[in-house]
Amino acid sequence: MATEEDNEPYKWYCRHEPYQLLITAMQIRNIQWISYLIRSGKVDPNLWDGTEPLLFVFIDSSFSLPQKKELIRLAVAHGADIHVQDKECRNILQWTRSGPLLKFLLTEFKFSNEEMWKAYNTTNKPLT
Repeated sequence: MATEEDNEPYKWYCRHEPYQLLITAMQIRNIQWISYLIRSGKVDPNLWDGTEPLLFVFIDSSFSLPQKKELIRLAVAHGADIHVQDKECRNILQWTRSGPLLKFLLTEFKFSNEEMWKAYNTTNKPLT
């Protein structure tokens, strides 16, 4: 008979399996899998791998601009915090390197003057 201790690795795997699927879906650029994992609640749209929020991962991904917009809207609609900051206190506007994506974020979501000013003052990369 299996003890509670024997089941620990299985419990860890079951709890983290959706995130492994999310990583795979991101690697193969499968929007349907990502959408399913977020819509079903299997992954928390505010989490990723402990280094950066999922929204930032979407921004840095190789997805097309329309796909990035779709993923950002989906994550926010399912609870992702658009005002989240990374460990270095950078917000989503500071992560954005694309003029069209920045325009999308500023027109689609509300940001405080402080967030916009912070992004303006700390962005040292030209927008593309």
